[in-house]
Amino acid sequence: MAASTAEARGDLDARQLARIRDLLLAANLPIQAPAEMDFAAFIRHMRRDKKVLEGKLRLVLPVGIGHAQVVADVSDDELLAVIESGRE
Repeated sequence: MAASTAEARGDLDARQLARIRDLLLAANLPIQAPAEMDFAAFIRHMRRDKKVLEGKLRLVLPVGIGHAQVVADVSDDELLAVIESGRE
């Protein structure tokens, strides 16, 4: 979902997103949000993360294979869109 968020923001191209997804699948790791977990539960868990600083959610998003950036300006609407698109 981090890679999908980066792609939606224009920080990662579609080819790299596909490569990341392929690598995750090859490692038997999930690439979709659990169907039973609603957005409120995601946000509740994300707000407990060690990267939250002064109440502000920070995410580590890829900008290329092997490269990432920490961002603090991802809106709840952006997160919701990525979570929901991962369920299609």
